[in-house]
Amino acid sequence: MSTSEKISVESVYIECPFHPTIFIGRSTNGLVVYARYRSGCLSVRIDPRTPAPFSGAWGLTIHESIIGDTDDGIMSYDELREHTKKIVVWPAVLSQRPNNDDGEEIQADH
Repeated sequence: MSTSEKISVESVYIECPFHPTIFIGRSTNGLVVYARYRSGCLSVRIDPRTPAPFSGAWGLTIHESIIGDTDDGIMSYDELREHTKKIVVWPAVLSQRPNNDDGEEIQADH
């Protein structure tokens, strides 16, 4: 992936709305996308394995920035989209969290 190429995410849900806020999605080419805002640090990772298992904090970091204080850890979806708009194209709305516990199937609501 080139540094100028944006990741296009087709579905994303909020795994944890609290501190740390965690968003998990799937890109249009099947990569798991993991975004976490913890202690003022926003990180976005992708898992390039095929098939990509749910990997949580594992994966290749494609973005990391300090945008708050060490006590900060709650972020809205709109804030995530704004802070990462140069590297990720997120869907307009969040999907529902999958019903299974392993996170293998990430599907957008239709």
